[in-house]
Amino acid sequence: MMSRPSFGSTGFNPLHEFPALSEEHLSLYLERIGLPALVSQQAQPSLSLLNTIIYAHGSKIPFSNDLLYGLDIKPSTYTIDLITKLVIGKQGGYCLENNTLLLMALKALGFKAYAGMAKVALWSQELGHYWTGRTHTVVLVDVDDKHYVADVGFARGGVPSAIELLDGAEVNGVAGERYRLSQLTLAGNSGWLLLHKRAEWFPFPDGVDPSGDGFGRQVYFTTERYRPQDYYTYNYYVAHCPHPGIMGNLFVSVVTQTGGRAIITNKSFRRRETKEYAQLEQSIEFSSIEQVTEVMKEQFGIVWSEQQIAAIQQKLFGPAPQVFPKNLLENFPPLSNTQLQDYLNRIKLKKPSSQTLESLNEILRAQVTHIPFENAGLYFQDQKPSLVPDTLFSRLVIEKRGGYCLQLNALLTMALRALGFDASPGTSRSLLWDAELRQHTLRSTLHLIVFVKLDGVLYLCDVGMNRVGLTCAIPVEVGAVADSVLGEQHRIAASDITGPGNFILQHKRGSNAPLADGVDPAGDLFGPVYYFTLERYTPEDFDIYNWFVSHHPGEWKNSIGSRVSVTGGRVEFIDNKFRRRESEELGKPFEKSFEVASIEEFVRVWKDEFDVVIGYDEAEHAKAILKLN
Repeated sequence: MMSRPSFGSTGFNPLHEFPALSEEHLSLYLERIGLPALVSQQAQPSLSLLNTIIYAHGSKIPFSNDLLYGLDIKPSTYTIDLITKLVIGKQGGYCLENNTLLLMALKALGFKAYAGMAKVALWSQELGHYWTGRTHTVVLVDVDDKHYVADVGFARGGVPSAIELLDGAEVNGVAGERYRLSQLTLAGNSGWLLLHKRAEWFPFPDGVDPSGDGFGRQVYFTTERYRPQDYYTYNYYVAHCPHPGIMGNLFVSVVTQTGGRAIITNKSFRRRETKEYAQLEQSIEFSSIEQVTEVMKEQFGIVWSEQQIAAIQQKLFGPAPQVFPKNLLENFPPLSNTQLQDYLNRIKLKKPSSQTLESLNEILRAQVTHIPFENAGLYFQDQKPSLVPDTLFSRLVIEKRGGYCLQLNALLTMALRALGFDASPGTSRSLLWDAELRQHTLRSTLHLIVFVKLDGVLYLCDVGMNRVGLTCAIPVEVGAVADSVLGEQHRIAASDITGPGNFILQHKRGSNAPLADGVDPAGDLFGPVYYFTLERYTPEDFDIYNWFVSHHPGEWKNSIGSRVSVTGGRVEFIDNKFRRRESEELGKPFEKSFEVASIEEFVRVWKDEFDVVIGYDEAEHAKAILKLN
């Protein structure tokens, strides 16, 4: 009997998990949080030890974004940088720094600990409650066969102890606070909602119903395990994009030695305490930078340089910073009737009369044929793609440009929903062959995919995978195979890289094509394309990925055009190298391969082969970048 295809995690990726701290770094860390004796005690992992470390960390290493806010020094999650800044330099850090450091320390102490991501619950007078994308980190810890979550990186005050993943579980916080976990289904995922309740003698936070039980939403997370590459993406976004607000506001927070909480939010300082230490409570509205520096030193143990003081004085007491509107994207709504007809005209397809697998596959094949994968506007002229539905639709349908995965699959989602299909977006991690390491490595969660549920079966759809993508739906079942163009095949394999029960999409080239890099010629010739889970994502998450993909300087190394030909081949245009591969039966006479030397020929190839009109300014940039005549 044929074995189930599998692509496991063991020995698969050198960056699969965060490393444990070395003995030297662990010793420095424990000394920093006031627990140097743990080095010699060799204590075994336990809930008591876990809570001791969490509380000590939260009371010794503040949440602080002061270096990012004042000097625009971008945080790093690399081990040596965290040790240098948070431990040796006695600075604070934000969630990605604090929770990554805690994670690596716990692993060094023998705990089974994993990196997690969370959405933060926010509230405004205009919008009410809303969620951010996945921009916050948590630490998932297994102790004595029980599962816990820890968080020492929340700006308004993290949980000072671990809390078990049980519906209704509660723990005490500092300053009379209380925390509760509740199971919550968000965007189709079964996850966890962490709720926070202030002490009864403090006013309710914004958005908390005073007639209720006093608990307000704080973060939402699932138990999916994240990896260093994922954190790199989120860290880059939070530290570079002005929209989340972390760059434009000063946040500092720490647990006090008396079991209270001290918080700075821009020009406001609050210290909350238990009733026993009520005399230590403070409330200050800063009117000078001298007040701020004094509080930073006395309450948080952070001393600013003259350069920091000058920079933060300018930001806190200078002109008001630019306020960015809340970027709440619609949840990829169905296209309007007019838009749907324009979309169908664009892909040269009549409106299907029903939601069947056959009609779904017709839509997928038509879109990959008539709307190309294309990054020319971004690569040559730095045109930043948008996921705002109407802007996205105009770009791909009205202006007849192509797009990359986030645009193409977002458009597909909106079209399928307009046609009555049960479609929802997910994400995947592309697998790339590393010639130096001689193995495949995973990228971050940057590739958008689409799930469609039809007649009780869940299908994976993807019209945005450059050059080796699906051309039809494939059941999300281990061992499922789908035929593609040029004799290619795709297959679903099992994988456990970020947790059990997940999948890898594999690809097998046609018999006349050379093997892909990293494919074993003695094996079944299937190579990995990307790893995915059944986790559902929302536009706020995809906005993060879109921002990273369109802004990170190392993201695009080539201009790319790619589509399926009407005769069932693949058409590719990489920089100035064009190639069209066709099947023996239908399109062999159309097969060709050449390099363009002039900008006129370059523009003509884009128009003739992809129906994309390259503008004058775009062409001038292409001419210079590709060194064309």
